[in-house]
Amino acid sequence: MRTNTGSFVPRHTGAVRTETIFHFDNRQGSHPITRSIEVTKGIIRSSSSSGINAEYGGWRIADRSGDLIIYNGNYFDDQLFRLIPHGSNYYEIKSCRHTTHSLAKFDNRDKGVGFKKNREHEDQHWKFVPRHTGAVRTET
Repeated sequence: MRTNTGSFVPRHTGAVRTETIFHFDNRQGSHPITRSIEVTKGIIRSSSSSGINAEYGGWRIADRSGDLIIYNGNYFDDQLFRLIPHGSNYYEIKSCRHTTHSLAKFDNRDKGVGFKKNREHEDQHWKFVPRHTGAVRTET
């Protein structure tokens, strides 16, 4: 039996490094600070992820101008999504490329799913549930 499981994984990973770029001890306030510094900011960390299929690892979901597609090829921005919390158990799956698009379930048919834009509705709220549950038993 085939499974329809998947996961959201970050597209890029990295390390954060902190470096002191300016230090001046003026606790007595006797010396005016006359030095100026210029700071260039680099990459901003994002909470976006790609949705990847569990069985076929290279296949990712994408928002192709409102159409939900599954893609196995080069990486594009339309494969990045954000999970926005709604209440305590539900999330809106929002496209990072088409920022007004959210994944929605249109009706009760298998293919009744895609992206809707500029609306807030419960058909755009998704709950992630574990596929299997278990119990821990301790014996002494």
